[in-house]
Amino acid sequence: MKRNPLKYSRWIIISFVLMLLSLIIFFVVMYSIEYVEADGIIKPIDYQLIAPKIAGIVKKIYFKDGDVVKNGDLLAELESKDFEFQITNSQNEKEKLESLIKYQEYNLYLLLEKQKLTIAKRDKEFSDNILKKQNGIITEKEYNEFIYQKNLTEISEKSEISSLNNEIKQNKLKLDSIIKNIEYNKDLIDNCKIYSQLDGVVIEEDNTLKESRYFTAGQQIFYVFSDTNVYAEVNIPEKKIPKIELNQKVKLFITALPWTRYKVFKGVLVSVKKTTPSVANTQTTVQNTKTNFYIGKIEITDPYFKIKSQENIRNKKLIFGMTLKAKISVGKSNLIKKLLELE
Repeated sequence: MKRNPLKYSRWIIISFVLMLLSLIIFFVVMYSIEYVEADGIIKPIDYQLIAPKIAGIVKKIYFKDGDVVKNGDLLAELESKDFEFQITNSQNEKEKLESLIKYQEYNLYLLLEKQKLTIAKRDKEFSDNILKKQNGIITEKEYNEFIYQKNLTEISEKSEISSLNNEIKQNKLKLDSIIKNIEYNKDLIDNCKIYSQLDGVVIEEDNTLKESRYFTAGQQIFYVFSDTNVYAEVNIPEKKIPKIELNQKVKLFITALPWTRYKVFKGVLVSVKKTTPSVANTQTTVQNTKTNFYIGKIEITDPYFKIKSQENIRNKKLIFGMTLKAKISVGKSNLIKKLLELE
């Protein structure tokens, strides 16, 4: 009975494929990629600390914790009645002073015009009195009396003009001061209005922001965190640091979302520094009970979700406050050596 050569060929091919698969599996298992796992959180690259430039009482709050805002949006307003009252008083004082200055300048103009006429008149009288003296019509004593009165009148006129000039200058200085005071109070009113300087999300950390509350200048009210530029911050255990290097590739898994549906995010480790855990706010910091750890900053290469619908997610993009698990690729490990505890 003859054997079918095709049957043997088929078995040879199947055996070759199985051997090839076995070799691939062997090398994959023997030299698997090793990861360092770390917990972390999505953090904003840009943020704005909202704090008043001046002390005051909160008059109105236009946004609440978690609201999305745009650059230029009015976030909160301080009470400005005192400044408005100062401006009203200063405006009234300014108008009165401007009227007084105009009146004084008009009087100065009249004095100067009068002086021009009297100078011309005195010059003629002076010439006439010289001739009278030369012709013996008036005595030396009468001539000297005329000169004395002439000089006295000129001094009086100059003094009156100088005094009025000084009053005008002083009033103009007062007017400048009032105008500056008005501008100063206008600036204070402007400073009562607090605007967002970027697109982002309002976050109130202490939950004590209320209307009628008093704030000092520079006192923190809330934050605006950018929702456009984000990065991942992770806590790397100190014992794993010897394996960590910059520019290592990272896989990021958002803990609240199934990665099979919303994708595994990729990133690169760009910095590592030793620090202690912050306990300020769970929305912006990673809390960890361990004291020996390093903070790693991961640049996310593509922060957008790949989904068809948005029913179960807030945004198409990663937003700050999302917690995550990071797997940092630290090279390949030999599984057999690891099992034998040779690595």
